[in-house]
Amino acid sequence: MSQNPGNQQVQLTFSDGKTVTMTQSEYQAQLADPLVEVTRSDGATQVMPTSQLRAMQSRQLDAYQAQMAANIDGAYAAGRGLDSLPGAVSGIGAQVQAALTAAAGALGSGKGATQARGELQQAASALEKGLGAVAQNISTMRGGLISTSSMLWQNEETNLATFGRTAVDPRQGLEKVISMDERGL
Repeated sequence: MSQNPGNQQVQLTFSDGKTVTMTQSEYQAQLADPLVEVTRSDGATQVMPTSQLRAMQSRQLDAYQAQMAANIDGAYAAGRGLDSLPGAVSGIGAQVQAALTAAAGALGSGKGATQARGELQQAASALEKGLGAVAQNISTMRGGLISTSSMLWQNEETNLATFGRTAVDPRQGLEKVISMDERGL
């Protein structure tokens, strides 16, 4: 009866003293797809073929890439969503100023009217300063969100490059859509 050489047992001893016993056929398969020992986040170790590790890494990178795309897109869209608000706030200020001017004109010319006009003017001045600060803060938030989306994109690009992947900027199509919307197209 002839013996199959592929069924002979082979014992491997690693540098850390661990030993693994396998058939010669299994050993030959390992040469094509070597085993790697992976330490999981919970501290446990697991031995798996390199192809299994690469597939696991690929799934994790896909999930990371999808989450980063959502974060980049969200920050950018939120920033661009604030584009028209500083002007809208200024427009509200102009409307209030016009209403106060009309109210002041309707007060008449008596001593009480002069005092009321002065109070209206103080209120209008304070409101104008407050609305100006609100408009400036909105502009600052807009810039911060758009800047954050750029920083997130740069980090994603760098991180994915270490795994040999090329990142795709999720903002590329948004700029065209937003600019078309802004022109009323």
